[in-house]
Amino acid sequence: MTLPKPLLSVIGVAAAWAAAPDVAAAPIELYEQPQFQGMALGLDRANPNLADYGFDNKALSIVVRSGTWELCTDAQYRGNCLVLGPGQHATLPAGLQRSLSSVRPKEGGPASDGGAEAQAAVVLYDDGDYSGKSLAVNGPIASLGKLNMGDRVSSVDVRRGVWQLCEDSNFQGSCIVLEPGRHHLTGGMHDEASSIRPLYGANRQPLPDAGGLTLFENSDFSGRSILITAPTEYLGRVGFGDMASAVEVHSGLWDVCTDSVYKGRCITLGPGRHVLSGNLHDRASSVRPRLPDNSPAWRGADPERRRIY
Repeated sequence: MTLPKPLLSVIGVAAAWAAAPDVAAAPIELYEQPQFQGMALGLDRANPNLADYGFDNKALSIVVRSGTWELCTDAQYRGNCLVLGPGQHATLPAGLQRSLSSVRPKEGGPASDGGAEAQAAVVLYDDGDYSGKSLAVNGPIASLGKLNMGDRVSSVDVRRGVWQLCEDSNFQGSCIVLEPGRHHLTGGMHDEASSIRPLYGANRQPLPDAGGLTLFENSDFSGRSILITAPTEYLGRVGFGDMASAVEVHSGLWDVCTDSVYKGRCITLGPGRHVLSGNLHDRASSVRPRLPDNSPAWRGADPERRRIY
């Protein structure tokens, strides 16, 4: 079915919240099945291409917890778009089912791009005085050009972590390491950066291909914390069983489960900061990365095998 262009409608607030699923308290959650079932992706900022997180053309139901969000059938917020306010949307309109490719908060809402920038680990600016066009960064970006920031970064505000900024795409060419603080780019890096990624540990190494996440003891991302970069079937073995109140996903998609060996109540989280609520609060016992469905690693694998990296 082809929808008339443009499609712009608003679905009202759901009458009852008692049946709301116990998932991370992200402003918007996408589900691959109707009635909020199956794989879920929690988002707290604009995402111009859901294919980057393995969720392109998957969503069938949506929960909007706060703000007003625009959902579009094409990447970069193009194609047919739907505007949703807070509520439980158990089934998307027929023309949008398994068709969504980009999601963003509407300007002026509580989860607008300004809010995303406030939560960002790094903000890139195209002017040297930390102004002009900006890009909020929370994980590795192999090509800034795809986000219209290639070869135009003049200043960088690092809020959390240590980051590598490189001249060429895919973290190639000349690179510099930036620690927390404000940095005015000069010399060969001025208006030349094409990729950026976080570094971890004493040796300042990049994350593995599957990505990584940090679990925090407290809901305000304080207290004890632990970086996880590999499937961990029982968090108690690393001293973090039933302790996590918040999660920061640095890269990739990650399953967070209440029971060991990836059983019990599970949610899937994408890059960004997430406060765990409901059945997940202080209940996480196992975590594992999840690869996109089109990953070469999944070719020939059965559906259950595809869930495990």
